Amino acid sequence: MAGGTLVVSRATNLFSHLKKRFEQLGFTDVTVTGVEKDGLYMLISELKPRLVIVGAEFYLSATPYMMSGLLRRFKGLA
Repeated sequence: MAGGTLVVSRATNLFSHLKKRFEQLGFTDVTVTGVEKDGLYMLISELKPRLVIVGAEFYLSATPYMMSGLLRRFKGLA
């Protein structure tokens, strides 16, 4: 897979929620992971995502307006 969105979160219990929410907001090919350090570098190298989002606490509390701002800034995502 080349492109897509990689969301990195330590909250493993929220993986399905994060994936669903980002897809609802129009992000494509969403992959959610909790892999850290070297494993994350290898995953990024393998997936070649167009956007990597780290630190899900911010995005869980972000408004839909803030999330749509990301989509406006990265026009090729949706």
